[in-house]
Amino acid sequence: MAFVISILFGSLAYQALGADPIADKVQSLPDCAPLPSNMFSGYLPVTQQKALHYVFVESMDKPATDPILLWFNGGPGCSSLSDFFVQHGPYIFDDGETVIKPNPYPWSIRANVLDIDSPAGVGYSIGNTTDDLLSNDISTADDAFIALQNFYKAYPQYRKNDLWITGESYAGIYSPYLAWKIHQWNLEQEMNNWNDTYNLKGFIVGNGMTDMYIDTDNVLLESVANWNLIPVSLWKQMDALECTYFWGKVSELQHNAEGCDELYKKGMGLIKDLDIYDLFRTQYNANTNTQSTLKPSVSQRRFLHSRHPLKQAKDSYISYDMESYVNRPDVRQALNIPSFVQPFQDCNDDLYNTYSVLREGSIWIYNILLGYEKRYRIMHYSGDTDGAVATLGTRRWITQQEGWNVTNEWRPWTTDGDVCHHSWSGT
Repeated sequence: MAFVISILFGSLAYQALGADPIADKVQSLPDCAPLPSNMFSGYLPVTQQKALHYVFVESMDKPATDPILLWFNGGPGCSSLSDFFVQHGPYIFDDGETVIKPNPYPWSIRANVLDIDSPAGVGYSIGNTTDDLLSNDISTADDAFIALQNFYKAYPQYRKNDLWITGESYAGIYSPYLAWKIHQWNLEQEMNNWNDTYNLKGFIVGNGMTDMYIDTDNVLLESVANWNLIPVSLWKQMDALECTYFWGKVSELQHNAEGCDELYKKGMGLIKDLDIYDLFRTQYNANTNTQSTLKPSVSQRRFLHSRHPLKQAKDSYISYDMESYVNRPDVRQALNIPSFVQPFQDCNDDLYNTYSVLREGSIWIYNILLGYEKRYRIMHYSGDTDGAVATLGTRRWITQQEGWNVTNEWRPWTTDGDVCHHSWSGT
């Protein structure tokens, strides 16, 4: 009987979760100066037994009219809250540093930023049953859309603001799929002369998984050969043998010639001590806070590479300290995390292992939404030292598309007079 009561109590506790701007307001963050703008943390219900954790930070400029950037981390299984505390939030942990500090360039300077941990089981997001924690690309988009609808119910004043769906790594699947769901919803509303549309403007993806047969493993060793991190001759041997490797979760049979596996193993061995997500990044030992090339950084796990030897490696110092901070009782209380919610993990390996991917990737969504060029804009940006979802793969699947018209040729992009990257655009 005690077991039954505990399950009932857990179910009732889950049902009580729901976004509330008053209850969810974050008054302060431990060890931080006063927050520069309003911040909220709580739960967006999906079902009576499943809810996604969100953090919402209002713009420091014009919150009433600035856009909403909805952010997803990748994995699958990695937390958007991690990115909030190491990339774009108002306070962050930086490489090799032991304390949280003000971020000089938070995204909330010019935007309202909504971080959602998706799917259930990621970060502080919760599900009450085993089935609640089983996800795939379609169910993740379905749940995220329900969560977003409940966000707008709690914060209706933001319904009119421009909405951009953003994310990195495996969110190259999450973000377009959610944009597609919203697009379909809006079309149905318009066809029936209903008035319940969302002000979607497009999506933005960074180093995002898009084409399951081109991204990740298929271009990894070619990319690092281009950076002279492995002998070019090794890659040329693989190319001559037409060696092909896919990300393990694609479950595609690989019929490689004799010698491919040996060459692949040799190439992977030569880069095993590098951070596959930022190949030239300094790494730090979690125990000594000293520079090291033997431990991957926190970003190493945002796209868990099924064949890469670093998949099971321990977190770096930045991840260790960030996770310790987020799990502190006073931080959990500040973020309005109930006591029955699981401890925070940067990435949930169990969820990664059970997550089902669709081989179609997300490229088909680009081709459909580009047909609505007057309605949507799409940006895909790619840091060129990322080996996991490399720029080479992104450029390759873009150039393979038929009917895409280049309107601005490859050109330098400057900031304050300095060339910081290159870009091209089209329709």
